[in-house]
Amino acid sequence: MNEKAPAPSPGLDLPWIALPLAMVGGFLLWEGLSRNVSYSVLHGTIILALGIAVWFEQRWARVSGAAYFVILAGGKLYQQVVTDFTLPQMLTVAGCASLGWALWHWREAPSKAVKRPLVSIVLLLRQARFLNAKAVARAVAAAWGCEIVAGDPGDKGNIVAGETPLFLIRAGRMSYLLHNQAQGYFDHAKEPALTEVRLREAVAEHRAWIAVDLLDGGGDLKTPIEAYQRIGQLVAELAGPDCAAVVCPESAFICPFDDTIEEKLRSADPMQELKKAAPSQA
Repeated sequence: MNEKAPAPSPGLDLPWIALPLAMVGGFLLWEGLSRNVSYSVLHGTIILALGIAVWFEQRWARVSGAAYFVILAGGKLYQQVVTDFTLPQMLTVAGCASLGWALWHWREAPSKAVKRPLVSIVLLLRQARFLNAKAVARAVAAAWGCEIVAGDPGDKGNIVAGETPLFLIRAGRMSYLLHNQAQGYFDHAKEPALTEVRLREAVAEHRAWIAVDLLDGGGDLKTPIEAYQRIGQLVAELAGPDCAAVVCPESAFICPFDDTIEEKLRSADPMQELKKAAPSQA
C-alpha cells in the first residue's frame, strides 16, 4: 500500500528569518494600501511572500530572496551616494543586507536532515507480558550492574519511569525507551513475506512484543556496536520461554528464538552473532 506524502508544514525552526520578513512585508503592504502607494504595495507583497515561503521551507526563497535584498540594498546605497546621507536610509541598507546574508546562508532545516537509524532490538512474544516500572528496574540492574529505581522522569539519578506500554530508562547520561505492547509487531500491510518455515511460524505465533530503543547515548556510546551491546544485555534479561523471535529494525532481519539466543544477546557484538544464526529470508 502506497502512503501519501505528508503535506508541507511550517518550519518552526526558521522563525528568526521568516517572522521578520513577514512582519516587514505585512507592514509595507498595509502602509501601501492605506496610503495608495504602489511602491510599498509591490515590495510589501514580495517580502511577505518570501517570509511565507521561508517559513514553509521552500528552497527557491533562499536564492531569490537573497538576490532581491542585495539588489534592494545596492539601490538604497546608491541613493545615499548620489543624494544626501540620511540615517533611516542607511538603516534600510543595513537591514536589507542582513536579510540577504541570512537567506544566502540558510541551510537545510534539521527536520529535513537524514534521520539516524533506529538502534533497537525487539522480542516477539507468544503472549502479552506484565511489566511495571519496578520489574523493569530489576531487569536493568541485573543486566547492567547498576543501581536503578522506579521513579518519575524529573527525578535525578538512574530511574525507570512510566508504565505499560512505554517506559523511560535513564542510566547515567544514557536514556532508552522500553516498549511492552500487547499486539502484533507488524502492520498487516507491511508484514514480511517469509519463506523459511521457522521464521514464518514465529511471526504467525507472536501476539505481543517487547523492544528496547536507544534514545540518547549521552556521549558515552561511541559506536552502534556499543549501543547494541548494552541493549542486548537488557533484552537478554527480559527474554524467556514465551519468546518466538528476535527482530532488528535497523538491519531488517528476524532470528527465531532458541536456547542460544540469550548468549548471543549478551555477546560483545550481538547483532553480528544474531545475523550468523538468522536463516535466509529469501
